[in-house]
Amino acid sequence: MASGRVPKTLRTVGWEVTRGDSTARAGARLRREPAREGRRYDLLLINPPYDALYDVIPVLDRHLAAVAAPGARVVVEAAAGSPVELADFTLISRRRVGAAELSIFSPVNVGADD
Repeated sequence: MASGRVPKTLRTVGWEVTRGDSTARAGARLRREPAREGRRYDLLLINPPYDALYDVIPVLDRHLAAVAAPGARVVVEAAAGSPVELADFTLISRRRVGAAELSIFSPVNVGADD
């Protein structure tokens, strides 16, 4: 999606990107309170609109590690056949579910603080 606009709602770890928000604004919301307050999450579910996946991934790459606890699981839903990779995360599993594909990641810092 060349415009960098997210056409539908995307929610994760207490932030929300609504119709018309730019991915830059999404990043600002992601790093806002949770990271500033030191909150970390064990499970993060990322379900962007399929046509915005590759606009959202750079935002996640910049900010997701700040809110993922050591040993966390990050599940990213995408259209089947759309490869997903995240910086600072290791792919654990990829599963097809109908027309979707779930990619399950863990931070590379697994075991660092466990």
